Amino acid sequence: MGSIVIAERTIQYRAVAGPAGRGQRVLYVHGTGCNSEVWMPHMQAIADAHAPVAIDLPGHGGSPGRGFRGIADYAYFVVELARTLGWDRFVMVGHSMGGAIALLTALHHPELLDGLVLVDTGARLRVSPTLLRGSREAASAALTPGADRSSEIHGFLVGHLDTERATFGRAFDLPLLALVEDSDLQRSLLGHGLPPEPDGG
Repeated sequence: MGSIVIAERTIQYRAVAGPAGRGQRVLYVHGTGCNSEVWMPHMQAIADAHAPVAIDLPGHGGSPGRGFRGIADYAYFVVELARTLGWDRFVMVGHSMGGAIALLTALHHPELLDGLVLVDTGARLRVSPTLLRGSREAASAALTPGADRSSEIHGFLVGHLDTERATFGRAFDLPLLALVEDSDLQRSLLGHGLPPEPDGG
């Protein structure tokens, strides 16, 4: 686990040693209520060919303080982490809110990205009214709904990733892996949980 200071905030991240100078740099971004640990199995699976890093967003995991209400605030920290690591270009992988962060990064910093992998996300993230009601009730009772959902999200990634498609790809009628140009990374992703696109897809 590494840490850096960005805008006077300590940001934790996980890195799995990959090959020096080979493969793609891959930056993983978790969703709300999770942390970088959810990405460890996938990071370990591709580390012999690529250089994976996963951030703990502010207010999540080992990055202390409060989280943010806006996606742009999180995107700033993700971009600054990549810059601090010396990455001029990388593939960004985002789940849920992390996918929204990845989309915003692609809109405002396309020069940094070699590709996107989006998992269970979209440009507009709808939240269950039941979840919102529960959060409001917890806030009004001065409780923090701080349940660690890492194992739940990990289970989703392991058990359901093979049936998911990237929302970005669907919206633009692009195959998921068309967003990742590097053929070696495509093979790695296909071999570790992402489904091949249907013929003609």
